[in-house]
Amino acid sequence: MIATVEFQISVTKFAAAILSTLRTSPRCLPGAVQGLQLQRVRFRSAAIRNDKTASFRVWQEMGPWDQGLGWTWIEGKVAQLAINVALDITTTAQIIVNPNILAPLVAQPEVTIVLDLDCEPRGGGRIAISYGISGVEAPALPIDGGVSLPEWARDQLTALLNLQPLVIDLSDAIAHGKEFMNAGLAVDASGTRLVIRAEVASGGFSYLRWQQFRNGGIPDRLGAHDWSVFLRAADLNVALVLPIDRAIRDGLKNDAHRLVTIDFAYAPQLGRAAITLTPYFELPLLGVTPIPIALTLSIDAVSGRLIVEIDAYGIHDLVADVKLIAYIVVNLLMPIVGWFVFAALNDAIGDAMKITSSAAGGALQGGLGELDGAPDGTTFEEIPGQPFRYRATIPIAVPAFVDGAFEALVATPDGVALAGRWRVLNFAEGEMAVDVSEFGWQAPRIACGAAGERVLHDFAANAKQYTYLYAQVSVTCGGTAPARLCSVSVLDAPGVTLGLQIAWQASDLPNLITMTAPSSYADVAPAAPIRLEVRTTASVFHVSVPHPPLLTEKDIQRMRSELVMRLRLCDGVILPPWFDGAGKFDLSWIVDPLVDPDYGHSWVSLTEIIVAGMADNAQLQLAGPDDRPIARARVNAEGTALLAVALAPGMHGLFASVGGLAADRPGGAPTLARSVTVTRELLEARGSIRLPMPARALFAAPALGTGTFLAALDDRLMLVDATMPTRPLLGSTWDIPGALGVIGTRRGMLIFGDAGLFAVDRGGRMSLVVREPVLDVVELRGGVAILKRGRLMFANDHGVSIAEERVDEEMTSLIMHGAQMRILSRDRIDTIETVGPRPARRLEAVRGLDVVRLKRSSIDGRLYGERRPGEYLAVVMEGGEPTTAVSYAAPPWHARAVRSGRFVLHLGGGVELGVYRSTGPREILPVEAVRPV
Repeated sequence: MIATVEFQISVTKFAAAILSTLRTSPRCLPGAVQGLQLQRVRFRSAAIRNDKTASFRVWQEMGPWDQGLGWTWIEGKVAQLAINVALDITTTAQIIVNPNILAPLVAQPEVTIVLDLDCEPRGGGRIAISYGISGVEAPALPIDGGVSLPEWARDQLTALLNLQPLVIDLSDAIAHGKEFMNAGLAVDASGTRLVIRAEVASGGFSYLRWQQFRNGGIPDRLGAHDWSVFLRAADLNVALVLPIDRAIRDGLKNDAHRLVTIDFAYAPQLGRAAITLTPYFELPLLGVTPIPIALTLSIDAVSGRLIVEIDAYGIHDLVADVKLIAYIVVNLLMPIVGWFVFAALNDAIGDAMKITSSAAGGALQGGLGELDGAPDGTTFEEIPGQPFRYRATIPIAVPAFVDGAFEALVATPDGVALAGRWRVLNFAEGEMAVDVSEFGWQAPRIACGAAGERVLHDFAANAKQYTYLYAQVSVTCGGTAPARLCSVSVLDAPGVTLGLQIAWQASDLPNLITMTAPSSYADVAPAAPIRLEVRTTASVFHVSVPHPPLLTEKDIQRMRSELVMRLRLCDGVILPPWFDGAGKFDLSWIVDPLVDPDYGHSWVSLTEIIVAGMADNAQLQLAGPDDRPIARARVNAEGTALLAVALAPGMHGLFASVGGLAADRPGGAPTLARSVTVTRELLEARGSIRLPMPARALFAAPALGTGTFLAALDDRLMLVDATMPTRPLLGSTWDIPGALGVIGTRRGMLIFGDAGLFAVDRGGRMSLVVREPVLDVVELRGGVAILKRGRLMFANDHGVSIAEERVDEEMTSLIMHGAQMRILSRDRIDTIETVGPRPARRLEAVRGLDVVRLKRSSIDGRLYGERRPGEYLAVVMEGGEPTTAVSYAAPPWHARAVRSGRFVLHLGGGVELGVYRSTGPREILPVEAVRPV
C-alpha cells in the first residue's frame, strides 16, 4: 500500500478550472447590507501566488532518546489563488424605485479575492483541501453612503462563496491502521506547478523534507503535461515483496526447496517502469539461487489502460501455480495504480472536475475470480506462444477533463508518474433581461362539438363566466454560463384570498413567474399593484404588476374570434384548402405567442402534426422547400395521420400536404370530425461533448440516475453525465462491445448486445448474465424476455432462466402489447401470449414489416426501424398489430435522441453529442394555416 500521495497540476490549468467552476456554479446573492445590494460577481481571471510565508506544523517519528511529542514547526510559503472579479452594486432604494427593470448600478469596482490553499490530515485515512478567503484587495474608496468598500466586499464575498474544505478519503490506499500524519499544498520554485502531497508516518527527519517542500523544492514530475499522479518505487516495494514472499512459500512444489528472501529492484525506462522481484531459493546441490520475476508497467495512451506484463517463467519448476502468483501481483498493484489514481483525480480539485466511477469488481478472464477494485474490462491472459508470461490490462477511470485518455507513463529514478492533459472549457457570462407583462384576458380552452358551440354562443353575453386573467415575468440570461432563479418573495398581493395564484420554480434561466386569477379578481380586488422581489444569481429586482384592466368589448371580440377559429379546425366544412389536397400547410408559420425562443441560442423544436377526418386513401406528406420528400404518413382506420419532425434554427420552408386522393373521390365531407392539432416541444441546446470515436447508439441509464446516458461505441460503452447540461462529462467506460440496447428494471438495468446480457444494479455494480449474443430484451410482469439467435428465453429480474422457446433464427426484435409479445423478422411476425414471466400459448404468424430491427424512441414512444438504405419507418400498434405509420427519407431526429427526465441527448453525426433541456410540450393553434401557399 502507498505511504505517500503526490498530485502535481499545472498552475495555469488549475486557475482556469477554478474560474470555469465559479462561472458555472451559480450562487444565490446575499441580502443587502448597509443599504447596498450586491447584484452580481463577474469572474474575470485567476492566478496562483506564492509570496506569502507562514509557519506549518509537521509530525516526525521520535527516537528513543528524542524529547517532545513529535511535532515540529517549520517556515514555508503559502500557495494562494487570486481571483479578479468585478462587483455590480446597487442600492435597495434604486431597486424599489425601478421596478420591472434591472436597477441602475451605483458602483462597479474591480477587486481581487485572495484564497489561501492548503491540505491537512483529517484522520481515518482522509485529507482535506481548504480554500480559505484570506483577504479582499479593493481600492480604499467609499461607495454610496460612505460605506468602506474593502470591508463590505469581503463580508459579501465570504457569504456568497462559502467555500468549505474538500475532504478526500484515501483510506483504501494506505495500510490498515495507518494515518496520514503530514499533508500540504505548495507551489514549486518555478511557479508553474501546484503540488498536493500527503504521507503516513515514515520515520526519519521528515521535517527537513517538508520544509523543502513548503519552500518549493519539489522534483518535476509534470513535464509538458497538465497533471500527474506520482507513485513512489518504495511504495511498490512494500506493497509487492511481502505478499509475494508468502504466496511463493505456500506454493512450493517440493519441501526440499526453501525460499530465503526476495529482492526488489526498480529501473526507469522510456515510457515504461521495469520492476524485478528476485526470489532467492535454497535448492539441493545448487545452494542459494536467484530466479528473477520481471514486471513492466506501461500505458496504452489511446485506450487509457495500464498494461502490466509479468515474466514468471523462471519459477515454473518450483511453484505449483505460476498463474496464481502472476494474478496476485496484479491484485496487489490494483489499489495503487487503479483505485488510488482514480481517487486522487476524482477529488483533488473538488468541483473543478467530476468523475463518474466505473463499476468495481469485474471478473478477470480465465476464471481466477474477482479482483479488488478492478474496473470492468480488466483482462488477464497468458501471452500466446510465451508460456508462464502474462499480460493484464487495467482500464483507469478517466476524468472528463482529460482529453481522450492518459497521455503517458513517466518513469523517474524514485517512482512512476501517470500524466495527461486537462481540457478546461471557457464559459461566457451573459447579461440578464427582465420582461414583465401586465394582466391580460384569456379565452377558455373548449372542446370540439356541441359543448364548444354552446360556449361560443353564450360567450358574448356572459364572457366573464369563461375567461381568466394571466400575467407573467420572463427572466433570461445570455451567454453560456448558467444563471438561476433563487426565490420570489411577495411584497404586496392585494386580493390574494380572491383566487390570485403566483407560481415559480427555482431552476436555471430562462424561467417564468406566472400569475393567474379568475375574472372576478378584476372587479373585487383592491386597485393596487402586485409587488414581488425576485432574487437570482445574477441580480435582484422588484416586479410591479398593476391591477388588471376591466373587460372591454374589444377583448370579448378578440377572444370570441379565437374560439371561432378553434371550432373551425374541428368543423368538416370550414377547412383550409390544403386539407382537401389543394396547396400546402407551412409548418414553420404557426402562431404561438407563449413560445418565443431566443434566436441567439441554439434550439430544436419537436413538432407533431395530427390531422383527423382524412379520407382513407389519403396520405399526410412532409416536404422541404425544394419539394424534396421528407416523410409520408398513412391514414389509420380512424382517418387520422400523424407526422413528427424536428425543426432546427433557420429551418424554414417545411410544408405538409395531403396527397394520394383518388380521382373519383366522392364529394362532400367525410363523416368523421375533421381537425388539425399541432404540438410543439422546444428543446434548448445547453451544451455538447465530443466522444473519442463515433457512437452507434445512445441509451438512457435509469439505474444511474436522471440525466445519465450510455454511448455505444464499437468496442465499449461510455458513460455520459448530462446532469449539468452546460458542461456534460464523459465518465467510465465498460468493455461491452456491440451494445444494442438498455432497459430499466426494478433492480437496475439490463444491457444487451453482441457481448451478451449484463445486469447493473443501482449502485453501478455489473454482472454478466448471458454469455452469448442477445438481440433484444423486453420487460414482462415479474421478469424479462430475452431474444437470442433461434431462442427466446424467459427469465426473472436477475436474468435466471425460467423457460425457453425455439423461434425462427431470423427473428431480430421484440414488442410487448399488453400480455402479447410480438417477435419480428423481416418476413414474419410471431405472437406469444404471456402470463407473468412465462409463455402461455403461441398464435398464428402474420406477414412481417420488412424492417431490419426496431428500436423504441424515448422521445415520442414510437418504434423506429430501417427498411433499406434511405428509407426509415415509424411503427405503431394498430388493432393490436404492429403497422407501418410513417416512412422517412432520412433517419428521424427522434430515433437518434434519448430522453432522461428533462434532459435530451442527441447523437448528431456520431462523435459530437448535443445536450438539450426540454421546456415541455405545448399544443399550439395553427391560426395562419389557412393562408394559401
